Amino acid sequence: MAVGLATAALLAASPAAAQSWEIQRDEAQNAVMAVAAWPGGYAVAARCQAGDFQLIVRLPSQVSSNGIPYLQFEDQSRVMLLSLPHGAESGRILFAQEPARAARWLAGGGQLAITTAASDPVALALPTDAEPVRSALRACDRPEVDARDDLPSAGPIQWRRIPDAMWPQEADSGTRDGLVTLSCIVVADGWLQDCRAERESPPGQGFAEAAISAATRAVLEPAPGEELVIGGVARFTVRFTMEN
Repeated sequence: MAVGLATAALLAASPAAAQSWEIQRDEAQNAVMAVAAWPGGYAVAARCQAGDFQLIVRLPSQVSSNGIPYLQFEDQSRVMLLSLPHGAESGRILFAQEPARAARWLAGGGQLAITTAASDPVALALPTDAEPVRSALRACDRPEVDARDDLPSAGPIQWRRIPDAMWPQEADSGTRDGLVTLSCIVVADGWLQDCRAERESPPGQGFAEAAISAATRAVLEPAPGEELVIGGVARFTVRFTMEN
């Protein structure tokens, strides 16, 4: 919750219009953040904090985050789902499920559309100078260019053997659940390789490693009427819950 409040405060202090990305640094929190804001209350931030990279979206107070909100970029083929912060049930602060990939798209400039269930898409012109976004990526050792971004999707996710992840021993005693978004390359017979954690919540407690380990034992199968694209990217979420 403290991190969420800090994020909201930083976004609230953003410039009034997205003429440029503003770089913000917080040595106390070991954070570097590139922020752009638009009239009407929309804002986007690419943030590296202590090695954890996030892409954060703030909605105006009158816009609901109900449903499945998402970002849509210039050519309409690049779509990024958004979700609420870890443990939240509602709110105006949302997180991209693949933050580094979304940041690289933002750095390309052009138009950004933000869509929610409660409102029509709003089109926002992105600043042309995205060096602050690239600085945030570099601060977290995330690539500024990644060939995986352009690989085709492997197709709809359907499991022959699900990724059965074990609760990580490194998790804090007060943590009750976790979430990891993975991207993996699909190889022959639906096996997965070269998996990476695109998002981990909460970070740094072993959930990413546990999810990747589970993915190496999982197997995909084609959905009805579909084919698996060998060499394509499978993107999915592994959820953890501590049983009482």
